[in-house]
Amino acid sequence: MKVALRVPLVLAFWARGVVGGIIFVHQMPECGGERLLSYDSTYKGDRRREQFFVASEWAIELIRALHTKAMLEGGAEESVAELFYIPCFFALLLALHDTASLECLVRASATLVASPIFRRNAGYDHFYLHGFEHL
Repeated sequence: MKVALRVPLVLAFWARGVVGGIIFVHQMPECGGERLLSYDSTYKGDRRREQFFVASEWAIELIRALHTKAMLEGGAEESVAELFYIPCFFALLLALHDTASLECLVRASATLVASPIFRRNAGYDHFYLHGFEHL
């Protein structure tokens, strides 16, 4: 439980810019990553997805800003990292709720569960950006 109690404190300090260089960034499938934050590569040309983007743009912008911060702070080696960032937007994939996004969700989840880094502390030292609870 030591890890589970420490992570929220470290995350709070990280969000305020107090710590740096302690984040390891996982390699995740591209389908669940940054491209979901881009209108042109994910939403343009698909009417349902375009409508989703317009309704959700405020949340996507917030996630983009926090993701950028995490990526800039990331780069720590696994052995010295205190936090482990999962750059996959699971909630956004669920909210899109089409075949491609659900298949990506399966691939991303399998990638994470297969990671020994994730399994060693049952994921308690990992974080991802959610942001879609109330849509």
